[in-house]
Amino acid sequence: SAALSSHTGVSLTARPLLCPGVRGFASPSEEPKKEPSRWEKIKATFREHGPVFVGFYAVTWLGGFGVCWTGVTIAGVDGVALLQYLGADNVFDTSALSPTLVNALIAAEINELGEFVRLPLVIATTPALSRRLKALRR
Repeated sequence: SAALSSHTGVSLTARPLLCPGVRGFASPSEEPKKEPSRWEKIKATFREHGPVFVGFYAVTWLGGFGVCWTGVTIAGVDGVALLQYLGADNVFDTSALSPTLVNALIAAEINELGEFVRLPLVIATTPALSRRLKALRR
């Protein structure tokens, strides 16, 4: 055992397995390399690509909102009449609402239906976009 220990640098001394933090049959110099947690990876990615992510997400959200707003406008949706049809006038005074504001809220809600596709797409493509933007700045 002593000859093997001096030759390889690995100690074969048995240690109790119930002691926390003690690894049996390993030399003290062999510390496992700790893999960063998922949360640490997310924070590092956001530190590196944060401004690009925020800008890219804002552009995709506003683009989707513009498409939805255009669709609601072209379709001639009357949001106030829709609220009255649904019985909202029994709860609050719908005559004081701005039709433009109600239609904008309808467009925003329609836009949010695409969030389950938009957010993963933005997260997946942000690093590539960030690298391309860095190359353009040089």
